[in-house]
Amino acid sequence: MHEALAAVADPEREPDRRAWHRAAAALGPDESVAAELASSAERASSRGGLPTAAAFLTRAAELTPDEGRRAGRLLAAAQAELAAGAPGKAEGLLGQASPLRRDLLAGAHALRLRGEISYALGQLDEAPALLVRAAHDLATLDPGQARDALFEALQAALYAGRLGRSGGGEGAIEIAAAASTMLPARQSQTRVADHLLAGFAARLSSGYAAAVPHFRRGVSSLTADQPPAELLRWAILVCLAPGELWDSEA
Repeated sequence: MHEALAAVADPEREPDRRAWHRAAAALGPDESVAAELASSAERASSRGGLPTAAAFLTRAAELTPDEGRRAGRLLAAAQAELAAGAPGKAEGLLGQASPLRRDLLAGAHALRLRGEISYALGQLDEAPALLVRAAHDLATLDPGQARDALFEALQAALYAGRLGRSGGGEGAIEIAAAASTMLPARQSQTRVADHLLAGFAARLSSGYAAAVPHFRRGVSSLTADQPPAELLRWAILVCLAPGELWDSEA
């Protein structure tokens, strides 16, 4: 039945329906079907359908023959579930991906995702330290992602307060000091996240006056451009930045 439905689905007008029926008809791993599902996941994610994207990616991983590629699709599915507000499902998918990882970058991304899930689940004594470890692992592999992980660690530490230190984890002051060593030179900072990370790191380590220029650049970028969707993950600090400037309009 599914093979028949896939055969009559228009690949131009109904690519996602076709991919889903092909996947339902598959009797075993099939990279061509898995790749179609991954493309469907990208389309779903672009229109905000994160649970649908997660479902496509999960099935794509099940049909992926190569273990390394399967791990990547499982991690992507876990990230989509987390963004959709389902950290429990994300944790399960991350567990499936862990034995399949083959390279250092995948391991660093998985560790960052583990920290993000811990934060979402309210495990505030674990999340900041996990995210700091991920940032250090990513530092030489993907510096931009490393700074993003530190930004997430800083948000988790500030949100946790003293609860984040109950397990001997890293606090906001220590994370701010780490951020100052990873940030690019001021003239090289172009991303909103870098400006805001620099602002909060300076606020905690050097004082208010040192933070103001960074906050101004970050807030100006936020209000002038369409902010990237990933900034929703850092909503607390994104909203605090204009407050630090007493900029009620922003």
